[in-house]
Amino acid sequence: MTLQDFDYLTFIEKLNVVKEFGEFADNFRSKTENIRCFSVHKFFVEIVYDTEMTNIIDIRGFESGISLDKYVINFNNCNNRF
Repeated sequence: MTLQDFDYLTFIEKLNVVKEFGEFADNFRSKTENIRCFSVHKFFVEIVYDTEMTNIIDIRGFESGISLDKYVINFNNCNNRF
């Protein structure tokens, strides 16, 4: 599956793809949302929750760029521990 294929899926279909094929990568929190990032095939998926983690607001797929930047800080910190 490509990112373009993923983008054409319905909300429920996207959730099912992440559930079946997603590998958890990281969490990110801001004042307005909580995000769980997953690796799916050759792209990433963010499942965006409200601040209470009770409702899914959005499901966003991406391959690189600014969407990935917020996670790089955490990955770099992990490398410093070894």
